[in-house]
Amino acid sequence: GYDMYCKILSESINEAKGIKNPATEDVTVDINVSGYIPESYIASSNQRIDMYKKISAIETEDDEMEIADEFIDRYGDMPKPVLNIIAVAALKIPAREVGCTEIVQRQRVLTLRFSQESLTPDIVFGLDKKFPMRVKVAKDSPTLTLKLSEKDSNILEFVKKVLILIKELQNHDK
Repeated sequence: GYDMYCKILSESINEAKGIKNPATEDVTVDINVSGYIPESYIASSNQRIDMYKKISAIETEDDEMEIADEFIDRYGDMPKPVLNIIAVAALKIPAREVGCTEIVQRQRVLTLRFSQESLTPDIVFGLDKKFPMRVKVAKDSPTLTLKLSEKDSNILEFVKKVLILIKELQNHDK
């Protein structure tokens, strides 16, 4: 819901500015972290909405740093839910780079869905080498699942690590 709202809002803003919306695939992230802007941190609903818009517009690491700096400058140290929502938005950067269109966590399983050409056998073998006995590939779609272990308690860091590994494996293929 929130991702779709942000996408539509961003497209509308770009259209009003006369900017063509890029045809890049959006990335859906549905993982078990609490990410939001608390009223106790930003009391004004208009200011919260404005900051949500800025978070949804994160497309580069520089954007991520700028929004974090803006939060700190305007509102002080960020509470954990704000750090989380920025980190979730930032996960979309490496996900797009590797052709991952969806990241979903259901309890102890992480599912990554890719565009048709992005998931190669070398990536699957590389992930299986790094995470033995934890990787499964769907038969009928470019989707893989990773069983999460107790060591993977920080899901944001784990997903980022997996996406970076996939990018390295893709670059190794070239």
